[in-house]
Amino acid sequence: EMGYPFPYVAAANALVMSSFHEGQPMVILEALTLGTPTVAMDIPTLAEFADLPGVIVSEFDPDSFADKIGSVLADPPAVDFSPAAYIESALHEFDLAFEKDQATARTHLTSE
Repeated sequence: EMGYPFPYVAAANALVMSSFHEGQPMVILEALTLGTPTVAMDIPTLAEFADLPGVIVSEFDPDSFADKIGSVLADPPAVDFSPAAYIESALHEFDLAFEKDQATARTHLTSE
């Protein structure tokens, strides 16, 4: 039995995500939590992670991807990620969206 992947991700020089599609790539958040930089293809769901320190986004082609991997291995970027701050920010965004949805629902109910 190999056990959980976290010790392997923590010991890795980088996490490489070559996906064509992901829902919400949680593995990136897990890697950053462990202090491991990530190289990922530029897919739509990566947009919210692209500005996080330690995430390197490649153009969607093999040469760019290989170059980005090489640059991370040669000069690893600093990973500055706080899971608690990320969760707080996500909950704040949820609250804002929920408040907007409730306001829209009230407007529809009162206009009927």
